[in-house]
Amino acid sequence: LIASENFVSDQVMQAMGSCLTNKYAEGYPGKRYYGGCEVVDQSETIAIERLKQIFNAEWANVQPHSGAQANAAVFLAVLNPGDTFLGLNLAHGGHLSHGSPVNSSGILYRATEYNVKEDTGRVDYDQMEEVALREKPKLIVGGGSAYSREWDYKRMREIADKVGALLMSQLLDSAVFPGIQGGPLEHVIAAKAVAFGEALEPEYKTYQAQVKANAAAMAKAFMDKGYKIISDGTDNHSMLIDLRKKFPELTGKVAEKALVAADITVNKNMVPFDSRSAFQTSGIRVGTPAITTRGAKEPLMAEIVELIDTVLAAPECDKTITAVREKVNSIMKEYPIFAW
Repeated sequence: LIASENFVSDQVMQAMGSCLTNKYAEGYPGKRYYGGCEVVDQSETIAIERLKQIFNAEWANVQPHSGAQANAAVFLAVLNPGDTFLGLNLAHGGHLSHGSPVNSSGILYRATEYNVKEDTGRVDYDQMEEVALREKPKLIVGGGSAYSREWDYKRMREIADKVGALLMSQLLDSAVFPGIQGGPLEHVIAAKAVAFGEALEPEYKTYQAQVKANAAAMAKAFMDKGYKIISDGTDNHSMLIDLRKKFPELTGKVAEKALVAADITVNKNMVPFDSRSAFQTSGIRVGTPAITTRGAKEPLMAEIVELIDTVLAAPECDKTITAVREKVNSIMKEYPIFAW
């Protein structure tokens, strides 16, 4: 149930485990610093063209090894060391690469932050504007790691224009290579090309709609059980659960450990205005992509929440955890790893 994880198809795994892992290919298609890149040029070009088609974009770079590296490349392209940028507070759902003091984004640049509202759990755009007017950031960053609502891009664009800031929408090839990376992982790029091809199929849109439907059903089931879902619901694949309402003494760390022991994989997560540290946390983050890939639909969500609730009510009880683990494995036998 980890929101940032999923199961890939056999075809994606075959591409990632292919002989393309043997090729070093600094540069870009048609402009490499090594010979013998004719085949990887083809696979990388396919990935680029498919990604452009997915997002109706004029340009795409498929070389960043992760989202954090993609973000770092954006920063390198548009900021100078010491420049100010504005991003979502990490304790309120922001991402590590949006200004954490232990990440390059917080070390090389001056990070400022906006928050969510305590009463609604939604981004406080008025505060975002207030901070932007005061700090005059060169870049405003949208998006987060544990925020389950849609973003008001129109309002953010207005705020950015008011202070002359960019909206994390520009990235140069040279910022990826040679800016932050050397040789690309061409076997991974080939796997991306396969995955992008899958995303272009009509079935993928149906699958994503099911991911969101499952998340909405799961969030409702949690709330019906008395749990606090930050922002009282979800518009995407994930939800952030504040455990303090139902189990004031239960930490996210303990909850994660107990659930993992019951073969229910989640991750502990800080919640907005958390009273605990990032090592303990008062919440857990849950997502539905992986179980949707296995063929799960809305009726199973309430059953999953019931199992989670059983464990969290007795996180130190080995007998309870064992019983739930057996039930989890019995239920999931009916759901193959990749079913959509």
